[in-house]
Amino acid sequence: MRFNLGVNDAIGTLSFGSRTKLNLVVALSHRPALLLLDEPLSGLDPVSKREVFTELLDAVQSEERTVFISSHNLDELERFCDHIGIIQDGKMLLEGPTAELVERFKMVDCVTTNGARPEQFDGVWVQRKDGERWRLLLDTKSNAVDRLNAHGMSDITSAPVTLEELFVGLMKAEK
Repeated sequence: MRFNLGVNDAIGTLSFGSRTKLNLVVALSHRPALLLLDEPLSGLDPVSKREVFTELLDAVQSEERTVFISSHNLDELERFCDHIGIIQDGKMLLEGPTAELVERFKMVDCVTTNGARPEQFDGVWVQRKDGERWRLLLDTKSNAVDRLNAHGMSDITSAPVTLEELFVGLMKAEK
């Protein structure tokens, strides 16, 4: 382990970050096939977060092991995790390889002048509506852009999303 924990260090004298690292050492010590972690990076400084990620990556690469992380720290999960699931009210909304999910969705701005209602289309999550202007989260697998064009939406621009933007977009959708 790279955590600079001394054999003679008393647990009560360890900092919060060092106790978190010690908890990970204990969790990994019996080489579990499945490791469940809830907010494992909460309260850690950036150096400690990187150390914990490095150790977890080593653990999953060197052996057949799955690490399941429940966290709201989506920036770090996007860099670390190879598979993501987004859960709302106990239901899986979306899951798959992290890079594929992030690439699959786009944030789109468009205008309508004919009263089209993009929220009626599958694969569209309304983020904001201001008069005739719409901001939408689109699933590119749904052919939503083609349907928006066919229903009179114009001035369509799109931008990639991060995992955090995808998560927020799904949670705050005005459907």
